[in-house]
Amino acid sequence: MDTLVRRGMGVDQGCPRCGEAPETTVHMALLCEGSKLLWKLSPTRMKVQEWEGSFKEWCEEYIKHCKRERAWEITMMIIWQVWNVRNKWVFGRKLDDPALACKRSMLLLGEHEAAKIREVDSLAVGDQPNPSWKPPTRAMYKLNTDAAMPTNGGVGLGMVVRDGVGDIMMCAG
Repeated sequence: MDTLVRRGMGVDQGCPRCGEAPETTVHMALLCEGSKLLWKLSPTRMKVQEWEGSFKEWCEEYIKHCKRERAWEITMMIIWQVWNVRNKWVFGRKLDDPALACKRSMLLLGEHEAAKIREVDSLAVGDQPNPSWKPPTRAMYKLNTDAAMPTNGGVGLGMVVRDGVGDIMMCAG
């Protein structure tokens, strides 16, 4: 939202979930009441306090002070679910159960860890990773996502949806 406003777009800056504050990245991910509840129910049991800095600065502080095993991975999955819960409300007016969203984040983390194990196992037997994109089956779409936190600040998110022949159906960043 911040970027759209800086670019002169006439968008409603209010948080679409709580209406209490402008929807900055920090507010959406951490300070909105819906997000706070999700954090509290998550395995981190985090009680998010007010934060005056950027989202990148919050991430840096969190990494610096958090000593739990897998804490950063869990945190990234919770942030992903916060984003998904927000989008379900904004684009579909569907409220999502925070407890189920937390459960989905842990299932996603389990899938991620299983994929890492499979990747390590396949490399151990001499297979070389194939970084090329593979299309989905003909009647399906494939969503690819990526995120970056450059050292000069900010956060970048991107996604591409392609059909079974590789044509781009939608993209955003």
